[in-house]
Amino acid sequence: MNVSNILNDYFVNITRSIGGEDDISEGESFDDMVNKDYSNDSMFYFKNNISQHNASFCFQTVTVDFMYDKLRGLNAKKACGYDSIPPKLVKVDTNVFCQPLTYIINQYLKTPSSPNVLKRSEVAPIFKRGETLDKRHHCPVSILPCTCNIFESIIIDQMQQLF
Repeated sequence: MNVSNILNDYFVNITRSIGGEDDISEGESFDDMVNKDYSNDSMFYFKNNISQHNASFCFQTVTVDFMYDKLRGLNAKKACGYDSIPPKLVKVDTNVFCQPLTYIINQYLKTPSSPNVLKRSEVAPIFKRGETLDKRHHCPVSILPCTCNIFESIIIDQMQQLF
């Protein structure tokens, strides 16, 4: 078995020991999820802070100016993902990318599901310490396309308004 398969198998299976079973049913509402008896700190926070305020939330479309600022704020030194588009190119040519990405993110924000292309990443094993041949001494780092990072940033910005 080659090294990449060994590390991939280890990284995929190690997450099974984190947390519990995924017991969220399709079509289950947010209130149904937070009203379960969760020991998870995040769900406890949601249960005690968000649901008490009966907060409703909808993603808002973004403007071209907002997208321009996001693109200008990209870290040009980051690696490019599977799409092979360097963040430096997007940052330098913000005027070229701004309008199409604004349209794409706004279409994405209007739909109830995430496009599969945004769920894909490349995983690189990063050596931590100890014996280099021991798989336990590496941690997985997901390398995403810069467009995915921009989309995530916009979603996080809007969701943080609930807190």
